[in-house]
Amino acid sequence: MQHVLTAFEDTTITDNLPEEADEAWKRAVKRKPVTRLRALIRALRASGKRHEAFRERIRSGNAASEFVDPEAHEQGDCNIVKVPELTLLRDVDTHWDSVYYMISRARTLRPVTSWFSCTSILESYH
Repeated sequence: MQHVLTAFEDTTITDNLPEEADEAWKRAVKRKPVTRLRALIRALRASGKRHEAFRERIRSGNAASEFVDPEAHEQGDCNIVKVPELTLLRDVDTHWDSVYYMISRARTLRPVTSWFSCTSILESYH
């Protein structure tokens, strides 16, 4: 699984694709989504204050109905959603399905993670 993920984020692959290849896919590969997700999870788990701030953001966002469905929002709709009070999961090298669970949980928490990744958390981590 680790080899597949490494290959997925290999930007040299996009350089060799034909012109008619999907531009959105090319942009996604260049952004290295799995690497960025892992960095966000490490940053949140490295500090108890960040972890608690993440949980508090879920609580306050749900209370104020601030979270919208990201996929509906991309289509121009503004569907308010309640985000479950969960934590982001880390993947484990020896468990091939842990990447699936990490990504699945991140998608569930996407309204919160997109807000958090826009803050200075990642900048302070590096």
